[in-house]
Amino acid sequence: MSHPSHTNLVIQKLYKELADSGWNIDNTWFFTNVKSGTYNEVLPILVKYIPLIDDTNAKDGLIRSVSIKGYKDAVSILLSEYKKTHLSSLMWSIGNALRIIKDKTIVVELIELLEKKTIYNDLPLKVSFEVKNPEVIAKENLLPALGATKDLRALPVLREYIKKPEFAVFALEGLKFFKNRKELLPDLLKDAELLLDNPMPFVQKAAARFIKFLKEVHSNH
Repeated sequence: MSHPSHTNLVIQKLYKELADSGWNIDNTWFFTNVKSGTYNEVLPILVKYIPLIDDTNAKDGLIRSVSIKGYKDAVSILLSEYKKTHLSSLMWSIGNALRIIKDKTIVVELIELLEKKTIYNDLPLKVSFEVKNPEVIAKENLLPALGATKDLRALPVLREYIKKPEFAVFALEGLKFFKNRKELLPDLLKDAELLLDNPMPFVQKAAARFIKFLKEVHSNH
């Protein structure tokens, strides 16, 4: 890891480049509170600095700033950063960015990330009413991102993950992207119906919503 003074120097260089482009900021989270589409001209600068900054909080701010639907220019660096880090919290932010961007060309990369075994450097985190282990935090957003590819290679992975209660809700979200594939309807309904007996109430509710969603989609066709 770089020395703090080096990190600060890199961040100051970022601020200088942004200032030269008309944006005087002093916080890498600044653009998370700015309307998407109003700072497109500096997105390449933000992306460039993601791998150059070591401070986790500062890096997280940049990742969230480039989490914009359709902004595929950020994808290769986001994937690289996901592979490098051992912090599930940062993986969550990167997964969320990929989930928002919706790049249909990265199905292979997403599957590889979901299958990868990682040693995490952070502890389980209490989120609302449950305690999430680092693997869940790291991977949950990758499932909707995988579904958004609408690639049939994603199906067996998503269907495998809905068997895991801690991932089921996110896997169902990914499977929603296949809603118009009528030939898949019986299998998708069958998978979701098995979750109705899951001991976790939030999984039962998600399964019931998924079933209702699919039936409504196909009742209108």
